[in-house]
Amino acid sequence: MGEKQMKIMSLNVNGFRGIQHTKCTDKFDSDVMSKIIELIKKYLVGTNDIFILQEVPHKIYEGKTYKWKDSLAYEEFLNAFMDFKILKPKHLIDSKQCTVAVCRKDSEWEYSKINYMSYDSKFSYANKFVELECDGTTLLGVHMPVDVEMWNSFFDMLNSLEKPFDFLVGDFNAYVYRGEMRLMPYRIRDYGYENMLGFNLITNYVHKSSIDNIYLNSDFLINQDCISKVINTKLTDHALCILDLI
Repeated sequence: MGEKQMKIMSLNVNGFRGIQHTKCTDKFDSDVMSKIIELIKKYLVGTNDIFILQEVPHKIYEGKTYKWKDSLAYEEFLNAFMDFKILKPKHLIDSKQCTVAVCRKDSEWEYSKINYMSYDSKFSYANKFVELECDGTTLLGVHMPVDVEMWNSFFDMLNSLEKPFDFLVGDFNAYVYRGEMRLMPYRIRDYGYENMLGFNLITNYVHKSSIDNIYLNSDFLINQDCISKVINTKLTDHALCILDLI
């Protein structure tokens, strides 16, 4: 028996647009959203099971001045997910999409009391991270940008932690055809993490790449039995990644 029993899950919802690959961020399919909600209900069984969702539609540009305005898709998301606890980034800046955590209303997951991540004065990329804790267990929900400077900030944060995150979960946007990005998943392991999904597994179906993963701190892993799997839901262009702690 492990120290914790819960499921940690990651799913890039592609703006709730289905598997289509489009740059339009204010278009979403209510039917796809409803089916993803049913999927979440199916797997969100234990009190502290948790989903990290990436590419949740947030805001859109208005006109040529790039003035941000609220997105109808984001309002639809909040209304549709009202039966769940939604944990958004601490610094949810104007952005096309954001990363959120979704868990049961009675879940013990909450915002971490410590601010782990450091940002510039504009909180660049702050919309992509959620810092969480649950009864002493810590988790960082991630949607890493294809940006070397932000990756270096991410590694600086991992290096400075007195106590490392137990979980790093999400879409890391790093694969073989992205130049320097291809090395980033391997560097994460240098900070004491084990990838729970093989780098050879396809998790992004558009690029036939392995960019989604769940990393578990090596010290936490010693006392924990777990099962990992990848599921093609056919509701988005990314796989559902599941780590079941048993």
